[in-house]
Amino acid sequence: MTVNINEIRKQLNRLSREDLEQINAEITEKLEGYVGLSDFLNKCAEQRFADGLVCPHCEKKNIVKFGKVRGKQRFRCKDCGKTFTPYTKTVFADSKLSLSVWLEYADCMSQQMTLRETAKKLGICLKTSFFMRHKILSALKTHIGIDYLGGVIEMDETFFAESFKGNHKKGNPNWRAPRDSGLSRQRGKQVDYRGISHEQVCISVAIDRNGGLVTVPAGKSRLTTKQLHSIYDGKIEKSSTICTDSHNAYKSFAKSVAADLVQIERGKHKKGIYHINHINALHSKLKLWMKRKYGISTKYIGNYMYWFNWSERNSHISRHRQGKSLIYDSISSMLILTRENIRETVPFCSTNDYEKGRCL
Repeated sequence: MTVNINEIRKQLNRLSREDLEQINAEITEKLEGYVGLSDFLNKCAEQRFADGLVCPHCEKKNIVKFGKVRGKQRFRCKDCGKTFTPYTKTVFADSKLSLSVWLEYADCMSQQMTLRETAKKLGICLKTSFFMRHKILSALKTHIGIDYLGGVIEMDETFFAESFKGNHKKGNPNWRAPRDSGLSRQRGKQVDYRGISHEQVCISVAIDRNGGLVTVPAGKSRLTTKQLHSIYDGKIEKSSTICTDSHNAYKSFAKSVAADLVQIERGKHKKGIYHINHINALHSKLKLWMKRKYGISTKYIGNYMYWFNWSERNSHISRHRQGKSLIYDSISSMLILTRENIRETVPFCSTNDYEKGRCL
């Protein structure tokens, strides 16, 4: 097959900048695919041990090579005597699926494909697709954590209807939703009480002008000062300026963290040079992003908040590279996670629980 370079150049000159960027991304993806999976595996290992080779069992550095297992380099710790690979104590450990399948799965996540669409494309069952997603998201949660915020900080909260989707036992006619009415909802869209009530989950959102972002489920009903402390204690720089709406919970919180507080009165958009326009726009973006997920159980809503957070941080990366970036960030987290751990997820936690990776 002969290629006319001059003809290709003429065709490219007629394209818009957006079309050229898309073509460049697709060609780059194809070329990276030809490099081979082995190079990608090596990069994953480098990412996990970026600060030096450490034993995942005892966290000591007295390490030697100890052969290979199924093509993966194995190491042995001279202190504890245990062996490990670059994937020990990661979400990919003990998985019957190859890392290439996990990479394909991460690429499906970057395309915002549903669990069923992903399962069909990869030839796996729906349950496996579900647990793969939450293993990756749990690793992202550990990797991201709670950002340290400073300077001008916009803080506000948004709400989602409480949902018990997936919590019932299939085929049980006597099952009732654990809410006052006991009735099921259509994907958690309806609530029995007007306004903000205990049937709504509060998501605390905070952003600063340096790119810091926090999206964390705080609890049910209105946000309280205690919940703010649970999430942000030790994460707010002193002498920062916190911009919020007129909610009273922020007053005592701002005093306790030695930050200035600027509250925008109801019905107004700004106060001098301060405003909460950025965070209001982020709320709209979050609502639209969540709408595409077709209803999420409150039990797992925190995982999706960290996914949204990660997506915002990596929005500058082309869609074709986001899948690999998702794997890189997931593999850098050291944790042991089973299907039972995911089933026993707790939606709302204290600061200590967040830091120890016990919850969403």
